[in-house]
Amino acid sequence: MASFRSLMTDTVKVGSSDLSGKRFVTYDGSYPTAGGDAWGVLLFDSDAGIQDATVILFGAAPVEVGEGGLSAGDYVASDASGKAVTATTGDYILGTVKRAYSAGDVATVYMFAHPTA
Repeated sequence: MASFRSLMTDTVKVGSSDLSGKRFVTYDGSYPTAGGDAWGVLLFDSDAGIQDATVILFGAAPVEVGEGGLSAGDYVASDASGKAVTATTGDYILGTVKRAYSAGDVATVYMFAHPTA
């Protein structure tokens, strides 16, 4: 089971679509584009238009894993649905993992500043 230790949180207004928790979100309350930058990780499922949805900005965050899974030490990027995937060249690096996860698992992602791969 994924754990989290948030060192910094904020809130975001969810955009025009409902969003699933434990996924990366942008500043405008939507999922990032594949490989795009993210504001943080939405902690809980949130309905469209919610004003104060909690977002983890920095620390260890629970994030659902996308297709292909993750290997220990992978740098993590977002897919187009906010799930954690292995970063490739040109992706924003949103964090890293210290163990392997399969698609559909909830990973503990250690988040940090967002350089590109």
